[in-house]
Amino acid sequence: MTTVGIDLLAHCATLERMVTAWDLRRFAAGTERMMDRGFYFDFEDRLVLEDLPHLRDGTGGVFFFGTSAMKWATRMWDEPDSVRARVHNFGIGATNHAMQLQFARHLVEQEGLLAAGPDRVHAVLGLYWSMSVGWDPEAFFGPLWRRHGLYTYDREQGIATVPVGGIERLWLRERGRCAGFLTGGFNRVARAAATSVGFALSDTENIQDRAKVAAWAERMAGSARYADTLDKQMTALADLVAYLRSQGVGVTAVLLPQRHAYGDLPWPIAYRERVLDLARTVDLQVIDLSGLLAEAEFADMNHSNDAGLTKTHRALMDLAAQRLAEMGMDTGARGSGGPAVP
Repeated sequence: MTTVGIDLLAHCATLERMVTAWDLRRFAAGTERMMDRGFYFDFEDRLVLEDLPHLRDGTGGVFFFGTSAMKWATRMWDEPDSVRARVHNFGIGATNHAMQLQFARHLVEQEGLLAAGPDRVHAVLGLYWSMSVGWDPEAFFGPLWRRHGLYTYDREQGIATVPVGGIERLWLRERGRCAGFLTGGFNRVARAAATSVGFALSDTENIQDRAKVAAWAERMAGSARYADTLDKQMTALADLVAYLRSQGVGVTAVLLPQRHAYGDLPWPIAYRERVLDLARTVDLQVIDLSGLLAEAEFADMNHSNDAGLTKTHRALMDLAAQRLAEMGMDTGARGSGGPAVP
């Protein structure tokens, strides 16, 4: 009875709207980041447990891919159902291009991404310089897929669906939904309690000093090994574009907004140059939003605050509207009055 009660609460749309409204008030006040996670602990739990099961039944549309800079780049909660049915944020945090290639293969070959027809699917690759870092897949990506018993993950073979029956699969999803409701709620309460007494939720919040931003980026890149990982990840990005195109999927790339200090650092500069070189080689359109935001529009080292998110969302939705129209799927998706994406 307890489990059934928790599951009913986890399905309550009214309660979810109340929780989301509370999250948005904290986000607008600069107290918290907004992850669009629903009731879950992670944005990615909602993606795995709610979005993927319905992928095969969908009508296609525009799919945004990328790391956390992408998953925190849209305000899909502000869009009507007609838009959300055809514009999808499939960002996954702490990923590089090699992991994104594994994810794309899984979506096409096991989840039915192209069920509506490849001519009705367009992939927008959100590019960010940290995606060329040699992330360990066992830090987040691998455990994410194993978390609910629905998938397995191998760093070489990638993601695989666990062959279980329909009833067991439904049970595993509902169990994950209940766990997400409990852990997500507990996490919200804990974070609210921490901020109420003055604790910062991250040691990178509201840092404006360029020297501190640069020092953080150097630690993240791991300067001694970055050249090797850059080569590997650029090969993976080229393979990702080639794979999607081989399936008949249109591809556009977007350089996502980044802190201005990164523009002076060797590793972000090298990544940008390699991306543009690749784009010229394979005739890939790259839309540059890297300088879209002012420094005051970032909440931390890589993610925007409420004002910055609004601007980025407008630009991305303008792009989505263009691609939907090109596929004959115009749903009225617009960037709420923002400037058109070139």
